[in-house]
Amino acid sequence: CSVLSTVLEISHNTALEALKLGRKHGLTTILNAAPAVSNLDKELLENTDILILNETEAEIISGVTGDYRITSTKLQELGCTNIVVTLGAQGAVLIPKDAEPILIPVAKVEKVVDTTGAGDAFVGSVAYLLATQKSMPLKEVVKKACSLASYTVTRKGTQSSYPPRSQVLHLL
Repeated sequence: CSVLSTVLEISHNTALEALKLGRKHGLTTILNAAPAVSNLDKELLENTDILILNETEAEIISGVTGDYRITSTKLQELGCTNIVVTLGAQGAVLIPKDAEPILIPVAKVEKVVDTTGAGDAFVGSVAYLLATQKSMPLKEVVKKACSLASYTVTRKGTQSSYPPRSQVLHLL
C-alpha cells in the first residue's frame, strides 16, 4: 500500500487520524475535500500531500472568493502542498507548492449524460495511478484522471458509470 485517500464525508477526526497514520507510514495522502466546510481543521490540510477539490469547495475551505489562483494561495497558507482544483469540462489545474499552476485541459465530451460521479472517479483515478504508476509525474496522473472522469460523464449514475478497467486501458 502506498496511497491513502480520504474524504470529508466521514468524521473529520477519523479522516485526520487516517491522514496522520498514512504520513507516519510513508504513504502519499490524498484528501478529497467534499463536502467542503468552512473553518476546516488546519491539521487536516497539513497532513495532506494532495488536496483535491472543485472551485466551489476551494472557495468554502479557503474562505476567499475568486478563481483557483486566489483560493489556492490561501489554501497553501493553510498548509496545503499540492492542490488539484477540478474545473469540470475545462479539466483541472495542478498547483504544486512553490511552482506555477499547471492547467490540464480535457478533451470535449460530445454527449454529457450525468456528472454525478465524475469527482469521485477523478479522485479514485488519481489514487489508483499514484499507487500503480509510481514514477508517473503528478501532472500526467492528473491528465489521465481527467480523461477517466470524462469517460464516466457519458453514462448514467455514479458507480454504474464507472467502467471496468479493461474498458479504459487506453486511458491508463
